[in-house]
Amino acid sequence: MEVLPDDLRLLFSVWPEAKREFEKAVRSEVDRYKASFRSEREHEHDSIVSACASASATGGRIHRKSGFFFFSSEPLFELSVLDTEGNEPPKCFDLAMIRPESRSALLVEVRASKLSQKRTAYADDVRNVWDKAKDFDTHLDYFGGKVGFALEYIEYILCVPAEMMNSAQSSVYVAERDWFQETGDISIHTPLKLWLCSLAEDRRIQLACEMRREDHTWNTHRCTDLTKILRDGVSLGGPSQAPEIDMPCFPSSPSWQQATAVILDILEARLDVDSRSQKLELLRKPISREEIVASLAGLLRHYAAEDIAQRLADTLIENMLSFDVLRGVSLNRYVLTSSGRTLSTVVRDFQKRYVEGLAQRKARTRAAELIRERYRETTPTLFDFDE
Repeated sequence: MEVLPDDLRLLFSVWPEAKREFEKAVRSEVDRYKASFRSEREHEHDSIVSACASASATGGRIHRKSGFFFFSSEPLFELSVLDTEGNEPPKCFDLAMIRPESRSALLVEVRASKLSQKRTAYADDVRNVWDKAKDFDTHLDYFGGKVGFALEYIEYILCVPAEMMNSAQSSVYVAERDWFQETGDISIHTPLKLWLCSLAEDRRIQLACEMRREDHTWNTHRCTDLTKILRDGVSLGGPSQAPEIDMPCFPSSPSWQQATAVILDILEARLDVDSRSQKLELLRKPISREEIVASLAGLLRHYAAEDIAQRLADTLIENMLSFDVLRGVSLNRYVLTSSGRTLSTVVRDFQKRYVEGLAQRKARTRAAELIRERYRETTPTLFDFDE
């Protein structure tokens, strides 16, 4: 259990009621966090991102017919974790596809289903993509260095669940209308393409072709082959599709998701080496920091994955030790403390305990803020005693 700050310990010694309120607030916050830590909408978002990446996998139909292929998840994310000068972090798209022959790129932003029944439920998301596009323009030279050529043309895509097509189209119309009313400029600075993703059995990516505009660039890609392919739709897992791209976590994923994916990846690799046995000792062998970094780098599907993994791994290890799901046995070597007799039960117990630890940390921080606010007016000197 993390040590309480001095001001709270002093407050609790004076006001026992404050301690009871704090403990009650912690329990409430833990329950709230655990109930929402992995919502269906978050799962849907990640599934759509993975579907888009898989649809454009190297060797798949999109790549063979149009030349576009998946390049990276969350391009520019490394600038937010590797920056040492305190610069404003860039606004990252979910994934990037590139076509070196035409020096062009597709930047895709994914949005999950909306609970709102409003006809324009995605209007704010359209504006958000515009903002990301303008921000990305300031990093064109940098990103060009990563892909190996100067970008001459970029198309921006908003991808939503197929059943949300009408709402997304209406949102684009409204955002465009508002832009014209605000600026008087009839030309939209960042025309969007709208992709639809069905997560049903056929798992299909398709270009929305009902975007009625005099400017037909709204429902066509500059690459005519890509337009033809996506008008018909690309189904995943078909005979002409390349193997799917497994993306269990992303650079910006919550730490519990990254940690679970890493532990599962490491343990699965061990069992593959000795596939004849699932002996518990295979799951209990020490895990090194190098293994964690290598696993995370492989899972992120990012062009700067190794650098990002080096930075994120230390945070994950610190959390895992703090939440008592790992125990150090020597320098940079650790063992799992999770219980279970099989891979699945060990990983489930690991995730459960990690989420509980994270929930406790967040809950205690939030509860401390509430208690400070509650008692600041009545006992101000307790909170200012060290000034």
